Amino acid sequence: MKSKNSSQVQNFWSRKFQRNFLGTEKIITILFLLVLTVFISGYSGCDFSTLQSDIQGGNFNLFGTTSNTAEKTGLDFDIDRSYMPTTIYTGQPFNIVVNLENYDLELNYGTVCVSDNIDDSFSGAVETCKRFFISEATETISEKKGIFGKEQKEITPGKTSIAFPSSEESFSYRDLRYGQSSFPGKIIVKLDYTVNSQITAPIKVSSIGDELQQQPIVTQNPAPLQLSISKKVDNYYSNKRIRLDITIKKIANYKIFSPDFADEKKIFFSANIPSKSVTCRTQGYGSTEDYDIYKQTNEFQTALLDFDNEKLIKCESVVSLGKEEVVDYPLMIDLRYGVRIEKEYGFSILSQQ
Repeated sequence: MKSKNSSQVQNFWSRKFQRNFLGTEKIITILFLLVLTVFISGYSGCDFSTLQSDIQGGNFNLFGTTSNTAEKTGLDFDIDRSYMPTTIYTGQPFNIVVNLENYDLELNYGTVCVSDNIDDSFSGAVETCKRFFISEATETISEKKGIFGKEQKEITPGKTSIAFPSSEESFSYRDLRYGQSSFPGKIIVKLDYTVNSQITAPIKVSSIGDELQQQPIVTQNPAPLQLSISKKVDNYYSNKRIRLDITIKKIANYKIFSPDFADEKKIFFSANIPSKSVTCRTQGYGSTEDYDIYKQTNEFQTALLDFDNEKLIKCESVVSLGKEEVVDYPLMIDLRYGVRIEKEYGFSILSQQ
């Protein structure tokens, strides 16, 4: 009897599980069909060969995010191997042609230098530097793709090429040391340019305290250094005191210099709220050379600061508000620094037979 009851219970739960599972399966199927319908509607008016090419080319994403091209920022470069082969014979003329690309939406300029690691007595690529100007990138919006139909941003970089030593001249190597039939070498290319980032963020302050839940929205162009801000507001006598934590992070593997390239790991920083006093502090600022002997303080509003990979700067400003008043104070940050991109290209020098 007990065995029969046990069998009935098992059959009951088995049937219940099947009904629940089948019900869940139907729901999943319906949801999948709905998603597929929305997905296909996003591609209405175009054939599926377009969809296939977008997926293969990396321009399609389920949520309509931007393509890989739009993720690049700043400058980049490569050398043209048709002018600089991986094997060079002694006496063979060659050029180093550097192809530059600018992914910023503004014109850029700087200096590019080429050299090799071979002793100058063998001639070759003696260090040569040239100034350059490169046009800004252009941004185009393609048709909506993805389930949520977000617009695709396509960045077409500005481009230019620079020939070393010039388009009319060329480099070459003299005979190698006695007994050497080949010698490994490296071409070193360095690109320097300056970034001037103008960053803004409205700082909302309320006399009734609602601003505590609202963090600043930072507006800045893509750059090797990116900035984030968090704020706190508290009562300060009859006024309000704004306290800001400003974090600067390096997001690209470049070397950072002062704007004039005089010092490595230095950045120029300035914080300003129009018609208000702003004072800032940061770790590492306050040595003898930084100390303001006239103001008797280590606080600053504008300074050349040490910078490695990340920097926290704490700034304060005191403002006065009327009763039940809400004000957006425009915080403006000027961030300037030099960027150096350095790449090496291997090659071999062979003696002429």
